[in-house]
Amino acid sequence: MIAASLINYANAAKFAGGGKTASILKAVQRLGMSFVRRVVFVASMMARYRQGRCAAFDYGGYWMNGVATGAAMRALMPRFGIAETMADDAFAAGLMSSIGWLAVAETYPALMADYLGRCRGRDPLAKIRAQREIFPCPIRRVSERYLELFAFPDIVLATVAGKAAEQRNWGECLAHATRAAQMLAPFDCLAVLPLAEVPPACLKEWQIWQDFLAARRA
Repeated sequence: MIAASLINYANAAKFAGGGKTASILKAVQRLGMSFVRRVVFVASMMARYRQGRCAAFDYGGYWMNGVATGAAMRALMPRFGIAETMADDAFAAGLMSSIGWLAVAETYPALMADYLGRCRGRDPLAKIRAQREIFPCPIRRVSERYLELFAFPDIVLATVAGKAAEQRNWGECLAHATRAAQMLAPFDCLAVLPLAEVPPACLKEWQIWQDFLAARRA
């Protein structure tokens, strides 16, 4: 299924200047290895968690917001002085920054349903209060533990956990990316004020993912 997604994506108008292809090798060459790694990672995670134990949890909305955050993180790297060689880690940090929500939905579906019932449509301060009252520990801590278990790179773990003290630019980039993503693909669980205007670079990066996301929703 991932191979088919890559071939379909490589044949999208923005990449298909050399004609249609049915070859996974040509698809990889056309898309570039860095982008392919991101596509494979997102596709595998989305396939694993398309739905789950909490009926009230928006699994599709969660992943849309995750990809939007990863795309915004990737787009904002130059502004925060993050090297291009770190693009995959930056995208992963954005994509996985809210993984604690998914983990709680799967482990404590009743608590998540309670939170969703109280927070939907509320302002960020009300959501923060509800989180403190309902969940036994901060969602960020759950995200940190998940990334520790699955051996994500140190910079991804530190950024998501808010512990990148020596590389504060990563944390600042993620904060801006999270707010941009709330404009691109809102996720109601988050106690985040969206940006007043999405930076053009984020819009451009987000657009790159639209064909892939459309295929995953089909």
